[in-house]
Amino acid sequence: MRRADRLFHLLTLLKDARGRAVTAATLAAELELSVRTIYRDIAHLQANGLPIDGEAGVGYRISPALTLPPVTFTLEQIEAVAVGIRAIQSLGDPALAAAGRQALDKIRAVLSPAGAEHLLRESLHTPLSLQADPSGVLAAPLRRAIRERLRTHLTYQRPDQQDSGEATGRWVRPLELACFGSFWMLAAWCEHRSAFRHFRLDRITALEVSATRFPEEPGRGLPDYLDWLRASLNTPP
Repeated sequence: MRRADRLFHLLTLLKDARGRAVTAATLAAELELSVRTIYRDIAHLQANGLPIDGEAGVGYRISPALTLPPVTFTLEQIEAVAVGIRAIQSLGDPALAAAGRQALDKIRAVLSPAGAEHLLRESLHTPLSLQADPSGVLAAPLRRAIRERLRTHLTYQRPDQQDSGEATGRWVRPLELACFGSFWMLAAWCEHRSAFRHFRLDRITALEVSATRFPEEPGRGLPDYLDWLRASLNTPP
């Protein structure tokens, strides 16, 4: 992320707090930066006259009187954002769909009248004829598990268990979610198999996200999974 973009996002987070103090650790987690970088960026903004107050052990506040410049989009950028958000709303994840609607409302609020009107026309659509996967409701807790690196217990029914109604319980480390239109897929490190595995959400019969964070270990993280996946796809049959 460019520094200018980073500083703008930092200011936006402080503005969104509406006068409440926000700790450097919270800002760092939100922006995926180190706390030291937050300290440097805050000092830079303060040195340039931004009304940011800091108090040890409490956090940073910005004056509610500060106004940020309006966001400007080209018509193509507006269409790209609208199409992306409407696609998200069709994926069967209610929490993500609600967040998409809220984001669209925020964008509409800062657009020029012409831009807002263009956004409302809805002249571009995503292929909503795809059948949304009802198991997308499991995506919200799994997204949290991925963000916070939380061990998760799945009760999973393999295709060969469907007739018998049996299911298998296993602990996994969720790494990535993918939606293929008609179904969602979880990529995870399976502690039972000690290997990367894929799990279709519509075959998960029970889900429990624990409060236990899994460590970052070589060979078991998202970059390792992506390397494994690329190698698997390039392996001749």
